[in-house]
Amino acid sequence: MTTKPLEYQATAIRTIHRSDYEALTQLHQRVSEISLYWRYLSYTPPTPDELRAMCAVGSRGVVVLSGQQMIGFGYYVPRHHAAEMALLVADQYQRQGIGSRLFGEMVTRARNEGITTFEAIASADNRALMSLLRRSGLTFRSQFDCGFREIVIDLY
Repeated sequence: MTTKPLEYQATAIRTIHRSDYEALTQLHQRVSEISLYWRYLSYTPPTPDELRAMCAVGSRGVVVLSGQQMIGFGYYVPRHHAAEMALLVADQYQRQGIGSRLFGEMVTRARNEGITTFEAIASADNRALMSLLRRSGLTFRSQFDCGFREIVIDLY
């Protein structure tokens, strides 16, 4: 299936809502096993209860829509002045700036809450995330541990 470059499609970015459960479920059903693994460090998709919890994070969750279809989702979970963050973009829309848009919106929202760092654990071979971080211009540190990267991103 060929997808038009995103710049030719109508897209919207907004806060996730509880009513987005079905769209978030469909996004997870459309992504490849490798995308699931890079996001969850597991080939198993989240349970319905976990998806409902993701829909309930309020302004800390951001979605990108193409028409009515959810094509990307990112969120963060605060812990004092730091927050764990995660992104997921539908495979056919990867490498088109969706992850960067999600990340940028999450950084802005987190800064407004007084969060100074994002933290993430990623597969050592998740080059897409590392590329996104390099392009963001933010300072980050990455440490290897048992095949995974522990990443700390300074938001200022």
